[in-house]
Amino acid sequence: MITSRCVRLMAPFLFLAVLALATGCATNVPFDFFQEGYKPRTGSIAVVSGGTDDADVKFAEYVTKSLQEKSTLKVLSQAEVDRRVGKYPVNIKTAEPKDSGKPVWPAQGEKAKVDAMHGALKTDYVLVVWVAGLSRYSSRNSVSYGASIIGNLFEYPPGKIVGYSDFGRSRSQSCFLFGGSEGKDIDALLRGSAEDLAEDLADRTKTAKK
Repeated sequence: MITSRCVRLMAPFLFLAVLALATGCATNVPFDFFQEGYKPRTGSIAVVSGGTDDADVKFAEYVTKSLQEKSTLKVLSQAEVDRRVGKYPVNIKTAEPKDSGKPVWPAQGEKAKVDAMHGALKTDYVLVVWVAGLSRYSSRNSVSYGASIIGNLFEYPPGKIVGYSDFGRSRSQSCFLFGGSEGKDIDALLRGSAEDLAEDLADRTKTAKK
């Protein structure tokens, strides 16, 4: 279950920003490559949580499972990622990207943490994902939740960032009782976001299962 510290009350105008992401009025890229015409490999991939919060870890798990269902890439389980890395998850700090059209999310010097993990993972790709924002907006008659998702895909060798994620999703409360379904609603929001990312990644890498 996602802990309550991951969810904050959000002013209406901030929640509208998340809704804009979810409806395509702002950046809405579950996954894409930086370079048009990039030729992807058909090897292995590990999904890595970019943070140690419950939401980040849970989201990485959901992306992993969804990729295993949707893609022919060899996808390492989160248990295998944990076993190979040893100390996992690792907190990879993010920073505002210099190029918002081709966002590189890790802060300066943080890529070394991904490279170190890859030394143990030994996959062709490492996908690092973060739940950058997870919020709740309450009005008199309703409750809604919003999630902002970011990520980067690293290709090895040479350890180059070749793809990214930058999108948002929202979900209304499913239970009439205030807060009664919060954990389940946030969980469903993260699952749905993970499925969108995995579907786009499988499509872009041309590894979608038929």
